[in-house]
Amino acid sequence: MTEEILRDLIAEAEFPDSVEFRIPGHLERPYDAPAGWMCVYECMFTEFGMNFPLSPLFLQFAADRGVPTSQLTHGVVRHIVFTEALARAAGVVFDRLLFEHVTDLRASSREGNFKRFHTTMKYDIVFGDYRNKIHWWKKYFFFVKINRASVGKIKADQIRTEWVKSPGPSRRARPNGELKEKFRLLKELSHRLWPEVVAALEKKKQERKDKREGKNKSAIPATPISTKPSRSKKKSMGLRKRAAVPIDDVVVASEPAPKKKRVESPRLRDSPPSPLRSSSIASRTR
Repeated sequence: MTEEILRDLIAEAEFPDSVEFRIPGHLERPYDAPAGWMCVYECMFTEFGMNFPLSPLFLQFAADRGVPTSQLTHGVVRHIVFTEALARAAGVVFDRLLFEHVTDLRASSREGNFKRFHTTMKYDIVFGDYRNKIHWWKKYFFFVKINRASVGKIKADQIRTEWVKSPGPSRRARPNGELKEKFRLLKELSHRLWPEVVAALEKKKQERKDKREGKNKSAIPATPISTKPSRSKKKSMGLRKRAAVPIDDVVVASEPAPKKKRVESPRLRDSPPSPLRSSSIASRTR
């Protein structure tokens, strides 16, 4: 992260003047936030439209699970922003309890002596219109002073900055009928908004099923049938020897599928910002 990139971000995102920023040193990492400061990532604002003060649900979710926000992947931010917009469009009250139930928090990629944590969606709720892979996002981070301007009404002592080995336990209980109805509404609306995502998931599910059943294996070459009489020395067991029937030899073999050459994705700074944020949900439901 450079001063020039941060200056452009401040102007583009229109951050409040009361927020204090600090550029990390060359050897500093996200888990090296100084006392009284927290680490945030550029993509939280350029990809998902966040601003200061940060989302109280995002901060409370991290605090309740005992993890710093900097140890969560950008996928957690995406799921919070999109689920909140989806719930609003479905007429469902969105809170931390609902988010805890529709996601699972799991260990992700390793960084140093720690692992990051990501969320996966449950109850067949899907999302589209976003970049799944944001390359080099981990390199573009900076520190902000923890105060009312950056975290709102969340108490400073609830903001954890030291990275942990594992998150705390989830407080969710068995969902009641009201929660289950919310799951159904979110699922149905997401399937109407992004049928192409549902179709792609169903296709992958079928491919996995076919693989388990062995249907996607290449055809096994058939053994050619010889027109020559058998040379076996075994006796005919009293049966009259029959003449061999001439059959053309045929070998069935499948051509191996050509491997596609992987094309390297462009660098984050060279990529155009994604215009599709949570606002895409609102536009699709009009």
